[in-house]
Amino acid sequence: MNSQLNQWLKLAYILVIFLMSCNNPSEEQKKVAEMNTDIVALQRFISLPAKIISGEWQTGEFAPGRDWWLAAVLKIEAGDLSKFLLGSSHKELVEIPSGLQLVSSFAALKAFPGAGIGGAKQHAFIAEVYPVTPYQSSPLLNGKAVELAKDKIFILLWTQ
Repeated sequence: MNSQLNQWLKLAYILVIFLMSCNNPSEEQKKVAEMNTDIVALQRFISLPAKIISGEWQTGEFAPGRDWWLAAVLKIEAGDLSKFLLGSSHKELVEIPSGLQLVSSFAALKAFPGAGIGGAKQHAFIAEVYPVTPYQSSPLLNGKAVELAKDKIFILLWTQ
């Protein structure tokens, strides 16, 4: 009878662990960024060199409690492009942080030459990259800016 009780206790323990895992999102699910469209909130994190028409942005962590990133697609007036892309560009590999959702305006990142999944299962592409000087705001001091269209800019900033 003691053996039967032990089997029932083991089964109950496994069932409790299973049910607990069903209620909590996995680590991968927690890493997915949330899409934001609040431009006022975006300006708390980064500088904007001119007025934008609209924008979508996401943030995430590279590792829990460590460095983090912010990515944005900004719709601007076509005549303001020179305010958003300063300096000269150069072709460079752009690696998208894991967790960034390639949906809505971010789906345009899939169309770049060489776009695909790299060795670290990260989306990457090759593009003309500009400095992020117009957007820098501590602690987001590193990054890349890319022209998506004459009226759209992609920026990726991160801490280090």
